[in-house]
Amino acid sequence: MTGFTVKLYMITLKDLLKEPKKFFINYSDNSKVVNPMGFLIMSCMISTLIFLYSTSFTSPVITGSLYFINALGMTFIASIITYIILSVILKGSIEFQKCFSIFAFSTGVTIIGAGVPFLLWFAEIWKWGLVATGMKNSLKLNNTTIFLIIITSLISLYFGFTFLISFLTFLKTSLI
Repeated sequence: MTGFTVKLYMITLKDLLKEPKKFFINYSDNSKVVNPMGFLIMSCMISTLIFLYSTSFTSPVITGSLYFINALGMTFIASIITYIILSVILKGSIEFQKCFSIFAFSTGVTIIGAGVPFLLWFAEIWKWGLVATGMKNSLKLNNTTIFLIIITSLISLYFGFTFLISFLTFLKTSLI
């Protein structure tokens, strides 16, 4: 695995778009793949610029910063939750780096489309499809296990954020 360069970013993006299954099969052995964090950061920057360009804001610097931080943060949160679920199901036999890499590459490809507001739902579905492809081809999991992990992750994310929003709303109304 090498450091981040724009050339490697473009090669990785092309490979993920063209043949995601082959990319995830060859990922662990491929020394010409950009590191997952660099790929994710570059994709989030491009997505933020597309988002800011496609919509007008009174404070684009603050809005863009929040969008960028949210894009990175959600990738970390989803990969941590999925890693916990994977660790429970597989009894701790997986490294966080592998789980994060799958999410970083999957999100990195799809977040570019998510920068356009009406493409967000399609990009999110596509992202989870790429996560499933990564789990099948990089982690060698069967379809039933992948389905169980993804459904459990999505439910955990939904209820986690529902609880968080409820808690923050409660705090806001209690302090006023």
